[in-house]
Amino acid sequence: MTGASKPPAGRAGRGHRGWALLRRLRLTPFAVGFGPAPGWTVCAGLVVLVAAAAPAASALATGLVVDAALPHGSGAAAIGPIVAALVLVFLVGQLATQLVATVADAYGGVLEGEIEARTMSASVLTPAGADGPVRGLVDALRDTVPVRQLVTATCQQLMTRCQAVFVGCLIIAYAPLTGLAVLAACVYCAALLESEYDEEQSRAYSVADASRRPRYLSGLAFDLGAAREIKVFRAADWVVRQYDAAAAAAHGDGRNRMSAPVLVSYAAVLVTTVALLANLARSLVHGGISAGEVAVCVSALTGLSGIFAVTMNVVHAGRAATLFDQVRLSGVLGGGPATGTGGTGTDPTPAPVSAPAPAPGSVIRFEGVSYAYPGGEPVFRDLSFELRLRGSLAVVGPNGAGKSTLVRLLTGALSPDSGSITCDGRPVGGSQEDRSRWRSAFAFLGQRFVRYPATLAQNVHLSTAARPLGGPARALLSDLDPRLLAEPAPTLAKGVRDGVDLSGGQWQRVATARAVQALDTRSCRVLVLDEPTAALDAQAEARFFAEAGELAGPGRTTLMVSHRLSGVKNVEEILVLESGTIHERGDHASLMRQQGRYAEMFTAQARRYRD
Repeated sequence: MTGASKPPAGRAGRGHRGWALLRRLRLTPFAVGFGPAPGWTVCAGLVVLVAAAAPAASALATGLVVDAALPHGSGAAAIGPIVAALVLVFLVGQLATQLVATVADAYGGVLEGEIEARTMSASVLTPAGADGPVRGLVDALRDTVPVRQLVTATCQQLMTRCQAVFVGCLIIAYAPLTGLAVLAACVYCAALLESEYDEEQSRAYSVADASRRPRYLSGLAFDLGAAREIKVFRAADWVVRQYDAAAAAAHGDGRNRMSAPVLVSYAAVLVTTVALLANLARSLVHGGISAGEVAVCVSALTGLSGIFAVTMNVVHAGRAATLFDQVRLSGVLGGGPATGTGGTGTDPTPAPVSAPAPAPGSVIRFEGVSYAYPGGEPVFRDLSFELRLRGSLAVVGPNGAGKSTLVRLLTGALSPDSGSITCDGRPVGGSQEDRSRWRSAFAFLGQRFVRYPATLAQNVHLSTAARPLGGPARALLSDLDPRLLAEPAPTLAKGVRDGVDLSGGQWQRVATARAVQALDTRSCRVLVLDEPTAALDAQAEARFFAEAGELAGPGRTTLMVSHRLSGVKNVEEILVLESGTIHERGDHASLMRQQGRYAEMFTAQARRYRD
């Protein structure tokens, strides 16, 4: 779920760097990750603080050693323990610094797994192409570097900043005015350097993007097919001119220069540092501070210089702030707003006393249901009808009539914008738990089923515990190689060692077996077949629908969705959907006698197949 990362756009207003820092601190992994991983959050935070405090502790120990070594000091007897403490502080600091990367990597792995797993779960029911926080998070995860790397970079950046705060406060304790001036100058300079580095990385990626065009144009000269066409159209001069212009643009984008504000900030750091050292020297001469205290300040200055180490952690920490903001908005880790399509936050709708369970004989009622995909025209306006579940049902109609949307509303995958859906008089939906229970009553097979890179058994069972295949599922897989179900079973994927790929028709049977097996393993009561034969020819489709009526078995309902009418002739009731309304309904024979829209479509399709 990851991809190439582009650094954020450069200088987005240097006047707001302080607010940006506060925002990044608020959206660190510690703020977002405490809920799903409290132990790792506390552990990572402690390691960061210990590593950040080590330079300040080392500076204090250095001052004690200097004071003890001077003639008026505590003497050689005290130097030994102080030196031992200094060495211990140094070793602890080095170990903690290494542990920051190790613990942050492990912590990031935990958060990465939680975020991706919960995002996948939340996005499954988000309509394709719909906007919303979950869809935005899916896009963010796809377009950035791994979460693990972002967390590690953020922890290391936080360690550097905390280190600057600790040693800066130490300097201010001994030289309040000049120490504060040094800290302010260093922080300002570091902020400008980060901004310049952002811009530099953005330019580097821009150059990389711009250089693709001249590389592509130059490659045309070596491509036999392209060269032939260029020659036929006498376009060689035009291609050369395009290459020259693209190469010049790529070369021009690569300029890099240091800005005047950065130079001024460097000068400010130099001036304030000199002022601090002069102040310390004057105080030492006049007896205001000891030599050890001067050593503390000088050692702390060395620790403060770490704030100028600008690396890719700067870019990744910025990306992490944006990503974790998206995580918070999506609510996938809990506690977030989760507003918009596909959100998973707390549902304000009160839960019904008991959630309905669809079964043959149940009456499902749509009352004034309206629905529109975000940014689109309404699919349904005030749709009202009643449907009694029976052995077999079908929803048919031309492409774009809203068949799949109707089924997704029926199964709880979508919630209506207005109106209500009830089952036996009880509302469908309510709480998140009740919606999940309602959806679990449906087994689903669509035209774009997933080909999981897993074994055949895993493709059929998915998250359910492996059980013996039921009779219908085993019958569907009977024409496959028996070795696919033997142990050790091969992976059904290309490019995998000992992997095996299946034909389109074989994958169709695997996906069908998956839906049928769910009827038993998850106690589903309704089998939904949403255009499962869209990619099959007429003969294969006829065979599939001949078997479809028996797939669900007794005591269950099979609901078929199709724009091809030949496969639904034998179902008990057909709903003809057109322009967002139930235009006709009945069985095949009664609809043909009506000589309405269904009869017109059926006759036209039959004539096309005969011709």
